[in-house]
Amino acid sequence: MTVITNVSGDATKKLVTIIGEAIGSDSFITSSLALISSSNNHALISSFLVPDVLPAILEMDEDTVVGTFGLLSYLVGSVEEGKQEALSTAIITSLSSSTSKPPTTILTCLVNHQNIRPPTSCKYNALVKATEYAIENGMFNSIKGSFERLEDTVAEWRLKGSEIRNIYNIVARGYTSLGDSSTCQSWIVKSLQTFDSFNEPVDSTGVETAVKAVIEAIKSPLKIFGGSGLSGLKVLEELKSNNSDIISLLEIFSTGNLTDFLTYSKSNSSTFKKHSLNLEECTKNMRLLSLCTLASSSPILSYASVAEVMQVSENTVEVWIVHAIQAGLIEGRMDQVEKNVVVERAVCRGKGEKEWKGLEGRLEGLVGEVERVMEGLERKE
Repeated sequence: MTVITNVSGDATKKLVTIIGEAIGSDSFITSSLALISSSNNHALISSFLVPDVLPAILEMDEDTVVGTFGLLSYLVGSVEEGKQEALSTAIITSLSSSTSKPPTTILTCLVNHQNIRPPTSCKYNALVKATEYAIENGMFNSIKGSFERLEDTVAEWRLKGSEIRNIYNIVARGYTSLGDSSTCQSWIVKSLQTFDSFNEPVDSTGVETAVKAVIEAIKSPLKIFGGSGLSGLKVLEELKSNNSDIISLLEIFSTGNLTDFLTYSKSNSSTFKKHSLNLEECTKNMRLLSLCTLASSSPILSYASVAEVMQVSENTVEVWIVHAIQAGLIEGRMDQVEKNVVVERAVCRGKGEKEWKGLEGRLEGLVGEVERVMEGLERKE
């Protein structure tokens, strides 16, 4: 097994010899060595990608293929700037269209190309293609860790807003392939935020993406809490003209209550059909969110108050409390004798006036509890 592990002139000459012998062409070796001597790396790289040579390279063992394309990626940086992107694209296309090597090998080469290439345009194109290739071949999970610093990376690369949106949406698609709707939604929201951060007009693709994001937030409100950053974005203003129905519904799921939802659903039944929203499931989620709001306002909830807010029978309250705990909306314990719930933690659904007043009430209640404990300790002393 031959491994090309460095980028020295000797390594390049050795590679030329290996490929020339593989295709049985002394003339390839002679002409390539002449190109190396004259430092004509543009012509040298191009000679590796012609139909007579490329298939032979891709038929070699895995380490040689990875080493060969790593070397070609490095050599692109020595070519005059105006010709680098075309060579980089040719390398990416050659790799991504290959079926003669396992997808893991091709993905390794694509990722290496992105990491080795200095020019930003080449890095961006390589990142897009590597990510798309990983998704198409079921390997996104193996590269998702590399996106932890993606926001810093795109800032360093000084990409355009449209380019950032493109890569963010591709990453979101990758998380969709993993069934991770909440992380997918966070990347979609980051994509939509670029219209604001770059002060760019919202295009038709942005509107379409926003509609999908809003619908997903409504369908999965317990995972994608409060729209997860959608509120206040420029793109939502664009939706209000032709999609005001779902914007109103999103606002209810973000900060409204069950009564608001039931009122809306009675007069907007067509919205649920239009966007394939399950009314029964939406009602169930809205009940849980209403309970969450109630739990944010008081440390102790009576079964009666829970039943009233959720508009359910009091004898089903405990089942609903269990659902809310399992969904991570609240933490607490039930007192079946006193028929109340002691709330230890509740997720705050929004930051409106009602929510802040609720939080203030909880804090005042806790302060009162602490004061009573302190007074008790002082009496014992």
